Amino acid sequence: VFDFKGNYFRKSATDSTFSSAITHTRASSATMVNSSGTLVTVGNNVPRTGHHIYNGSAWVNEGILHESEARTNLIVQSSDYSSAVWSKSASTVSGSSTAPDGTLTAQSVTPTSASSGHFLFKTAGNGNMPANGVTTTTSIFAKADGYNFLGIADGTSQYGRFNLTTGQVVLSVGLESTSIESYGDGWYRCSITSIGSGVRQQIFSVNEDAANASSFGAETFVGNGTSGITMYGAQTEAGSTPSSYIPTTTATVTRAAETLTVPAANLPY
Repeated sequence: VFDFKGNYFRKSATDSTFSSAITHTRASSATMVNSSGTLVTVGNNVPRTGHHIYNGSAWVNEGILHESEARTNLIVQSSDYSSAVWSKSASTVSGSSTAPDGTLTAQSVTPTSASSGHFLFKTAGNGNMPANGVTTTTSIFAKADGYNFLGIADGTSQYGRFNLTTGQVVLSVGLESTSIESYGDGWYRCSITSIGSGVRQQIFSVNEDAANASSFGAETFVGNGTSGITMYGAQTEAGSTPSSYIPTTTATVTRAAETLTVPAANLPY
């Protein structure tokens, strides 16, 4: 009996534990959310038991987080938006506030007073990107910081817009799918799944007026110089869903595939 959520394990009708009943492997570290709602990293081959999700009011134990497919975060400097690998359009990056992992690594992205679109972006020349035509998911943790709307684009025709107050997807143009997940304390993980353009990816700060636009490309507004969005943990990966966050600094990082095996010797006749 393997009850991951209740942490109840039986081997040959006797009391057991996860590690003695099941063989788990993963040749890399990985992230999960603990009972306090903090994004934590566990080491190689450590199973992610006790993974929690936020249900809108409390952190709920979902049992074990298991990902049988390896994924690579193609975005370098995934949480340092002041880095030169992130180009800025009419936006400034400043500050350090508490991120979902409990560290002071979240940064404020603030639109300038220019009448323009306001965004961070990466092109094929300043950061790894998936090849043109590959199904790709791009995600980021974001929190309202004066402005309540976030946009994520792949190229110039695939775009999603998210309300960071209500936790809703408010616009999806040309995308395979969009999603938004609450991480508590005003944080949301927003993602788009697109057919990779191979051109560039953009992350927008959007004010309330521009957020009423019904199409991509209509985010032009004059920023007040103080309002913006707090961001953390950008990720681009080949695949049709967002996987658990993979932190990066100066190079891409791969989270290895996980396996769970029940040894034959542990099964009753």
